[in-house]
Amino acid sequence: RDARAALLLAGREYAMRSAPVGSGARYVVEQGRRPDMSMEWRTRGDEAMLLEAPLSDSRTAADLKPFATCKAR
Repeated sequence: RDARAALLLAGREYAMRSAPVGSGARYVVEQGRRPDMSMEWRTRGDEAMLLEAPLSDSRTAADLKPFATCKAR
């Protein structure tokens, strides 16, 4: 059974599914804040980052742009 996460952002809820990652955790949703952009939530240790990238089969890691970060205190 796949892990899931719910992200509430600007009054909208996004149902994210877990995805493979080298370390930490990674959750993805195909349609993010805009219909042509995907979102990823990545955690490693006590830090997390929310990223966006264009929906495209040819996108690369360089296409992922952070728009929110947080760190545990």
